[in-house]
Amino acid sequence: MDRSAGQGTATAAEFEKILDQAKSSQGADANAARVRSLAAYKAFLPLWMDADPNIPILKEAKAE
Repeated sequence: MDRSAGQGTATAAEFEKILDQAKSSQGADANAARVRSLAAYKAFLPLWMDADPNIPILKEAKAE
């Protein structure tokens, strides 16, 4: 069984915290953090390909 199964909600919540911090930061370091966050987000989405399509955070992520 996949060790990450069932951890989607916790993972999504943690990722949202990171994005919120990046949005509130300013300067060159903040811009670099935003670029890294966006890249991680785009890499994260394919991992959800087999997830339950009714998970609200998944629907939101796919809409973006």
